[in-house]
Amino acid sequence: MVRSNGKVVHVVAETPPMSQEILSSLRQLGFTDHESRVYLAICECHPATGYEISKAARLPRSNAYDVLKSLESKGAVQPISEEPVRYIPRDPEEYLLGVVDNTRKICQELSAVLKKKSDSNEQMYIWTLVGKKKIQNKISKMIAGAKRHVWIKAFEGAVDTYLEDLKGAADRGVEVMLILYDDAAEKIERYPELIVIPHESTGIKVTSLSNMKISMSVDSTDMLVAVSGGEWEGSYSRNQSMVYVLEGYFLHEFYLAEIYGKHSKMLEKSFGPGLKHLRERYMPPSRNQSLFSVDGVHSSNEQEKTEKR
Repeated sequence: MVRSNGKVVHVVAETPPMSQEILSSLRQLGFTDHESRVYLAICECHPATGYEISKAARLPRSNAYDVLKSLESKGAVQPISEEPVRYIPRDPEEYLLGVVDNTRKICQELSAVLKKKSDSNEQMYIWTLVGKKKIQNKISKMIAGAKRHVWIKAFEGAVDTYLEDLKGAADRGVEVMLILYDDAAEKIERYPELIVIPHESTGIKVTSLSNMKISMSVDSTDMLVAVSGGEWEGSYSRNQSMVYVLEGYFLHEFYLAEIYGKHSKMLEKSFGPGLKHLRERYMPPSRNQSLFSVDGVHSSNEQEKTEKR
């Protein structure tokens, strides 16, 4: 307060930038604006009376006393005398570490309760995942959370990123079964913990999607299907109908690989190389991006593999 031309002029000093940062951080911790200002004032100058604190915090005295009661109940400040009452801050490090511990406990308890409430609803949805990184992160998370089994069918090289994660899952007792194309199975033989099944016992590719699709099922509770390309796109769900369908698909893959591996000559005599005649009969036109040429010869080296069996 100063006098100018005989008039009283109130001058309010600006809060220094550093103090503004501290006040902002305190507000992020849940302090109100008044609590932040009073707490900072006490930390900067103590012990102090309510009157002194109100001046330093630039608050009406009645407001300052209410705020001091609030901070005292939170354990941030404490009185050390009675007439007049003077306040000091509790050791800031001790107090803030207590806030951290309490906040963590609250968040853990709250997240557990909310997760239970959201889990039932979560099973109703199919989540769309866009981008290679998001899909890879989801796959890693699914592997990390697996308790009973991880089943994956993927194009060559698609599982390389997750080999260590898959090995870790196998080490903790999770059944890991991989259906792979081409020679991918041979490249991961050094991981005996993983059960690797070449597609239809030979690794044969049938459609162009064989080069870009990854399917995954975990514990009969989670499923994911993704397609690579210019931009990766995928779907994730815990919907039990969707999981049931995909796991049925996997089971038939396992059955076919076993049957084909033991009876390939008989099957190909009846249905052609790579079961070509069966595929032509039942595969809808929308999916008929076959890797077989018109004369029945596979466009890759699959015919060669078939003849060698």
